[in-house]
Amino acid sequence: MLRCLGLVSLIFALTTTGCATMESRNGESGSPGAGLGKVLGGIIGKSSEKKTEPSSFDATAGGVAGESVRDYMDQQEKELHQTLALLEGTTLQRVENNLAVTLQSDIFFDMDSSDIREDTAGKLDHIAGLLQKYSHTRVEIGGYTDSTGSEEHNLQLSQRRAQAVAAALTTKGVAAERITTRGFGESGPVASNATDTGRQKNRRVTLFIIPKAM
Repeated sequence: MLRCLGLVSLIFALTTTGCATMESRNGESGSPGAGLGKVLGGIIGKSSEKKTEPSSFDATAGGVAGESVRDYMDQQEKELHQTLALLEGTTLQRVENNLAVTLQSDIFFDMDSSDIREDTAGKLDHIAGLLQKYSHTRVEIGGYTDSTGSEEHNLQLSQRRAQAVAAALTTKGVAAERITTRGFGESGPVASNATDTGRQKNRRVTLFIIPKAM
């Protein structure tokens, strides 16, 4: 279920918290919303059972807030929702005017691999098509793992998976300068790593779709 979360204080708190990450940029290196993927990743996963009233704060990560941005993201959300409903291993959530498309790693990658599986690669065609249609956004792609294995290995694996998704999207026509990739490794879990189900949820790649100034 889609959630619009009024968690402004948590957003500001999380932006000041340090975390080991690996980052790669296809576009400019000074993007003001570079940490938003980490922030949204933690908020989205841990708030699945909460529903609060929307905040007056408009989290466009440096963009210009307004009805035009809201309407633009409303329409994109609607089309993404319709598309992802047909794609196994994908979910869509919303925080203010930002969208998050999560790909379950167990569906898109083999164990300990950063190569997108051939039988699921076609799912990205639909996502790429909508990203091309709604070009007034940028995309932060965050890779996450469970806690199995060393932190360094997980960090590198998460970055490679994020980069693999970015490469697939650019191959399908999404402008490379719109995309940023970042590996978070085992940080930012959305479930307990003590169970198989929890670890499965933590293995994911999330596309944070953030509106540009309009």
